[in-house]
Amino acid sequence: MPTFEMIKSETALFGLPDTDAEHLFNVWLTNGFRTKVGPIKNWKAAIRVWRTNGYFPSQKLKPSQKDKEEMTNDLLDTFAASPAWKKIDVQKAAWDFKKWCDLNNRKPLISSFIKFLNARL
Repeated sequence: MPTFEMIKSETALFGLPDTDAEHLFNVWLTNGFRTKVGPIKNWKAAIRVWRTNGYFPSQKLKPSQKDKEEMTNDLLDTFAASPAWKKIDVQKAAWDFKKWCDLNNRKPLISSFIKFLNARL
């Protein structure tokens, strides 16, 4: 298992805060450096999977916010301020997401927008 400093260094490459590294380190300590299917073979790849799937705490919203159906400018500002998405133009992504929703007859749910943002990382 990598040390906390190694995990912190790797998550910093993605602009994630130290609290995300600490969370992941504690999760791995708790579960014996395993996933549900077996031992972790490549810890750097595991970090990339966590980031892509939005598993880090900094990538998540409070449940009450996530269930709302409309995005507001305040919410977009919150996303833009998040270290997890600092490399993305969140306002432009929001417009692209809205166009995608219109084309596919989907509601622009916040949880779907989070997945949309994570896919752009």
